[in-house]
Amino acid sequence: MTRAPMTVFLCDTLEAPPRLGYQLHLTSLARAVSGVMPARALVWAEPEANGAAAPWLAALPTAEAPRGRVARKRRYAREAVRWIESEAPPGSALWVRGYTTALLLVPYLRSRSRKERGHVAVYDASSFESLEVGEGASSLAGRVRGFLEERLWRSFDLVRTLSGPMRDFLIAKGVPAERVVVLPVGAEARAERWSPRATAARVLYLGGGADYQGLDALLAAMRLLEREAPEVRLTVVGPEAVAGAPANVEFAGRVPHDRVASFYLSHDLFVLPRPRTPLTELVVPMKLPEAMAFGIPILATDLGAARWAVGEDGALLVADNRPETLAAGIRAALGDPRRLAAWSERGRARSAAFTWDAIARSVVRELFANGRAAS
Repeated sequence: MTRAPMTVFLCDTLEAPPRLGYQLHLTSLARAVSGVMPARALVWAEPEANGAAAPWLAALPTAEAPRGRVARKRRYAREAVRWIESEAPPGSALWVRGYTTALLLVPYLRSRSRKERGHVAVYDASSFESLEVGEGASSLAGRVRGFLEERLWRSFDLVRTLSGPMRDFLIAKGVPAERVVVLPVGAEARAERWSPRATAARVLYLGGGADYQGLDALLAAMRLLEREAPEVRLTVVGPEAVAGAPANVEFAGRVPHDRVASFYLSHDLFVLPRPRTPLTELVVPMKLPEAMAFGIPILATDLGAARWAVGEDGALLVADNRPETLAAGIRAALGDPRRLAAWSERGRARSAAFTWDAIARSVVRELFANGRAAS
């Protein structure tokens, strides 16, 4: 009996359970796709993780992983090719995330074996090495990575990316439009729903402390609000406490992902204060569709990626992330209960397109139903 094609998710740093955002992204997507068609994610995991509770996992035992980083990556690539040749039926899609994983798999992607099996190779361009270079890694090695990644795209049948602006970037770089598929980051559908409080004063930041996240600008805005609107309070989830932060800021630190819901539901405004850079203009962060799923009103810098995700009038989009701009935006948003309610309704409605289940159906449609992979 001929087995149906499957989607195989490959990344040399993928672990189960996931520890980082992109790992959560990939494993959530693999789980959702497995509800529509056969799918596996080849991950570093303990053998028991490959049980009935997670049938979409194909585990590489972590105890057998080499200690060295390079040796571990090479081991992953060898095991991946072995697993693909043994388990992936003809016409399957190989979904590859990560620059290093892609480089190590190029020999197989160019091999007669891959062509005979009709395996469709998909490069997951969730970010761009050339723009990462512009964010501060401007070393020779970083520039070489950017140069090589752009040539890597040619070894793949399709390039997956996260947004319309990212699609436009790839086409401008020479990737044929018909080879680019937009499949955004997603979030779980939520039964819990944000509701307004009598007095709106609690602001939420959730993310990391890297420069491109904009936390420093938000903290400076909160210092302005100490004088202008002393009732406003900010909760920061993720980073550790910052020395010298204003007194109207509370640092919750890192919290388990299953506790994140309580923060979205107990605050009045979610703030995404990213600065305007070539990368932030293009990349939609996972926390944006997650906030939309809960229906919490959103204030964000008016970046191409943010506007693409929230749609027209789906959030308060401010011109830049200067502290003065953020402070004025926060005051305006919190002072207008009707607009808060409207943003909540629009965000919640739009989030239906960003659920993992909706994205999984799009994966199957884009990779298989449109004739790009054998079915």
